[in-house]
Amino acid sequence: MTETDYSPSKEVLRSLRLLRSPDPEDRKRAIRFLSSMRSDPRVQAVFEHMYKKDPDPAVRQLAWRAIWPADPSVPAPAPREEAPPFELAPEPTLAELVPPPAAPPSAAPPPVVRRSSRRESRAWRQPFLLNPSNVPLVEQERARRARRKKTARWTFRLGALLLLLMAVLWGVLVPEWVRWFQFEWDGVTVAGTVTERQQRADSYFVRYDYTVGGQSYAGEQRVTESAYEALADGAAVSVRALPDDPAEARLEANSPEDRFRNYLTAVVAGLTLAALLMLLSAVLRRRRALRIVPPAVLTGQVVACEGVLDDDGDFKVKVRFRFVTPHGQTLTGQARQIRNDLRDRPMPPLGAPVAVYYRHEQSYRLL
Repeated sequence: MTETDYSPSKEVLRSLRLLRSPDPEDRKRAIRFLSSMRSDPRVQAVFEHMYKKDPDPAVRQLAWRAIWPADPSVPAPAPREEAPPFELAPEPTLAELVPPPAAPPSAAPPPVVRRSSRRESRAWRQPFLLNPSNVPLVEQERARRARRKKTARWTFRLGALLLLLMAVLWGVLVPEWVRWFQFEWDGVTVAGTVTERQQRADSYFVRYDYTVGGQSYAGEQRVTESAYEALADGAAVSVRALPDDPAEARLEANSPEDRFRNYLTAVVAGLTLAALLMLLSAVLRRRRALRIVPPAVLTGQVVACEGVLDDDGDFKVKVRFRFVTPHGQTLTGQARQIRNDLRDRPMPPLGAPVAVYYRHEQSYRLL
């Protein structure tokens, strides 16, 4: 062959003819050759035509990369339904195959991939919803968990406050019980004599004398009305005294203080048990609020997100996400949705929260 057989014009014509070949590999070779001429707007128009109309996905992707060589993603559009393959026609001329430069290129806009910095990603506190119609479902789940957490929080606070109050009352009761046990365990019973009885308002008092180790002591004690009436001046009584401190003594008779101590102890013990049950209930409620039982709305993270204008001019958002199941398994998925309202808004960054409706490992979807 001569040099004329490999002239640039003949190679261009051969490549243009290959673009109409029914064999996808021929069309790929043509695109690769013409990629060196991508700065020519007419070649860009040919690539745009291949990207929009070619029935083979690999050819469309190669055409897209020829138009946007620096773009990392290739959002090749889906082929139209029942799209016929390229029809063979008589060999065209170069002027017919390559449009004139007068028509400005109207290449499909590149995919709008918006990524945010780490600082911007902190602004994404609420889950990104691919489908805004799922807002009621997410809000219902959030309200249910918040209600359980709030109930658990207030139950815990009331239980803790009640337990603190019981601790104060126990601080008053414990010394009284310690003193009573001292008399019961260490005290000795000695004989005594009633020296005087007194009634002061609604209270009854008895004064008495007793002897310990040959030394006389006197004491006074409040008693019940029945014990007061059963005693008389000069009557013999039994006195319980401490050997180490004989001056400390008490009558072996019913005392209002003993009754009040026993009653208050029963009340404080019951309230203490109630406080402990409230704290236990708060812990269980909080665990229940945190426990996830399918079906449920889980929180996941964005792995990748991009927005692309399709052939119809709609803004389509594609999200790849991951989440952890209640059993601890990490699952990934992807979803697409037309969101024309997000054309001029930033896409959720890597790590932004998303809501996933989870039933089991084979059934879940991005909300």
